[in-house]
Amino acid sequence: MPEWLRPVRMVLRRAPWQTLMRLRERTGPVIAELVGPLRLDVLVVRDFLRFYVDHQDLAADSFDAFVHAARDHRFWDLIYGWFSLYQPEAVRDPRVFGEHFAGQVRRSVMLWHELADGYDRQRPIEVKVAARVLPTHTGKIVHSRQGLGDGGHRAACLMLRDLRTLPAGVVRYTWFRRRRPYDGTWVLTHRRALGPTEYFGYLSEVYGSPNPLRTAAALRRFVAAAAPARLRELESVIRGDGYDG
Repeated sequence: MPEWLRPVRMVLRRAPWQTLMRLRERTGPVIAELVGPLRLDVLVVRDFLRFYVDHQDLAADSFDAFVHAARDHRFWDLIYGWFSLYQPEAVRDPRVFGEHFAGQVRRSVMLWHELADGYDRQRPIEVKVAARVLPTHTGKIVHSRQGLGDGGHRAACLMLRDLRTLPAGVVRYTWFRRRRPYDGTWVLTHRRALGPTEYFGYLSEVYGSPNPLRTAAALRRFVAAAAPARLRELESVIRGDGYDG
C-alpha cells in the first residue's frame, strides 16, 4: 500500500461519513440538475470512483497496477480529453501524459478518502447562479440558471454516496449578471470518446429518467413527456456534441 494512502484509509475505517449523514436533513440543490447536460464529466468521475471502490484491494497491493487498470476506464478518456484541449503539449509524449494521468488518479482517490470523515465545510461546492445564461462556446443553450462551479470531484463523491441533493451546509453560491457556462461534456465529446449508447445513457440520467435511455429518439420522447420546456435545450446539446447525425 502506498504510504500516502495509509492515513486516509484509517480515517475511512474509523468514521464513515458521520458528519455528512448529519447534514442530510438540510439539503440544497439537486446534484443531477447542477451537473446537467454540460457536466457529464462529473458522472464519469463518479463511475471511476465506483471502479476504485470495487478495486481497492488492487490499489492497496500495487497502486501502479491500479493506475494501469484505470487506463481502460472512461476516466482515462476524460483526462486525456482535458489535456488535449487545455495543455496539448502534455499529450504529445505518452510518458509525460502517463505521469499526469497517474497524478489525477491519485488526486481522485485521495479526495474520496479525505471525505470519509464527512464533508469539510471549509471547502464548499460552488454553485454558479446567473440572471442570464449565455450559450456555451460550443453553441449549447441550457435551461437552468444554476450550474456546478468548483467542486466537481466532490460532487461526484457525494453522488456515489447516494446523495441526490447537496447538503445545504456545503454549498457556496456565486452570483453573475451574465455567465457563459463551462462545457465539461465537450472534454469527452470533442474526441467522440463516448459512444452514442453511453452518451445518451448519461444524458438521460441528468434529464431525470429513472432508467438509462440509449437512443436519441427514446430520450426525446422522455423529455417531451416529462419536461417539454427543455426540448430546445436538449436539441442544442445533442447538436453541439455532434450526436445528431
